[in-house]
Amino acid sequence: MEESADREAKAATALRAYRDALARAEVLEGQEGVARRALADWLRRLKQPKSKGGALDRRAATEQGQAAISKLHEARLALSNATAELDAAYHALVALNGELDFLRGEIALD
Repeated sequence: MEESADREAKAATALRAYRDALARAEVLEGQEGVARRALADWLRRLKQPKSKGGALDRRAATEQGQAAISKLHEARLALSNATAELDAAYHALVALNGELDFLRGEIALD
């Protein structure tokens, strides 16, 4: 019985870790999209003819571009780390799958 409770606790912990990792990955995916769009907007502004937007301030444009690239890099790195955590949590659930099947059999017998 104690072994069954231990397996159940491990399964609940693994499921919680998976849900947390999934939620974190979803938030970071949104942030990565925002950063990607900001970079695309910056590139689009650079390509606009001067007649449409006035003179281009190269220093400001360079700083904006660097900031956009930096934010995208940070977002992609964070998303990559979150994806690795999600993958690890998934593999923990898969590893517990056999134990969960055993636990279901015990519950059915009780």
